Amino acid sequence: MQDQITDSISESVKQINNLWLTSFENSINLQMEAFNHYALIGLEQVKKVIEIKNMEDLQALASEQSNLTESINKQLIDDSNAISDLTQEFIKNSERVWQML
Repeated sequence: MQDQITDSISESVKQINNLWLTSFENSINLQMEAFNHYALIGLEQVKKVIEIKNMEDLQALASEQSNLTESINKQLIDDSNAISDLTQEFIKNSERVWQML
């Protein structure tokens, strides 16, 4: 009887560890994708600034900034939702494992 309990707890711990590792890996992947996305935006902006030759170019860049800001804000919300979804999935799966005990 004690062996069954020990085996059950051991199996649950293994499952939780696998869930944690999968969640951690997914989180890292999301963060790397986000970093890449924002880094490309930053580089693109630097290139545009370097290419400014006159006042019209500067005004064109300035007028693009509101659209860029809106796009970044939307992406930040999407990124936050993705992380939240990962967290909720981990919690739900963890609870399911512990309920099997």
